[in-house]
Amino acid sequence: MRKFLTISFITLALVVCTMVIAHAPVVHAATPTTSAAPAGANNPITLPTLPGDTGGVMGTVMTWIMTLFAWLLGVAAIILDNAVYYTVVTMGNYVHNLAAVGVTWRILRDISNIMLIFGFLAIGISMILGSSKFGFGTKMLPMLLVAAVF
Repeated sequence: MRKFLTISFITLALVVCTMVIAHAPVVHAATPTTSAAPAGANNPITLPTLPGDTGGVMGTVMTWIMTLFAWLLGVAAIILDNAVYYTVVTMGNYVHNLAAVGVTWRILRDISNIMLIFGFLAIGISMILGSSKFGFGTKMLPMLLVAAVF
């Protein structure tokens, strides 16, 4: 899929560049047919036109493409702005107002403290009995202390 998108983008870029080059205005030197107007005269400046020019079709297409991408950029900016506002700015209020977060924290904290106490008891009993049957030996005590700190 990624290769298809890359090839499609390159093809689109080549087609657009070819269209721009093919419709580029070309100016040739020619002898003037009328006398030049003096500086400051009210004569409009006219751009040279190509034979067969269809009234700026390429300009219209490019304007439509730029308008489309400008609109997409605007939508992306609004979505990003709202995402940052709701996930960064107002998240503290949402979390603070939820009672479930506090209750869940207390329950998990109490369960982990009970497990740590029973772990220390099991290690102590195995060290007193001199048994390392279930892996409770001198290596388990430092690991449980590190777990308790974390």
